[in-house]
Amino acid sequence: MKFEIPLAIIQETTHCTKQFACLTGAGCLQHINYASLRGKIIFIDCNTNAPCAYRQVVGGNFYCNCPTRRAIYDKYHI
Repeated sequence: MKFEIPLAIIQETTHCTKQFACLTGAGCLQHINYASLRGKIIFIDCNTNAPCAYRQVVGGNFYCNCPTRRAIYDKYHI
């Protein structure tokens, strides 16, 4: 599945080291546990130790602050 996200959002994602693999569904699409603050904060299941500039740990949970991943969640609900 290929996701279509506005170019402006992709351009905000300046620290992606995975060549936007999430846009093809090939990678980086960790399962969303829940979203809060109207989808501004998304918590993910993270089963990889691969480095990611957008993944942070908050209270033992993984938080994703990637603009592109958030846009995929907002538009496609995944």
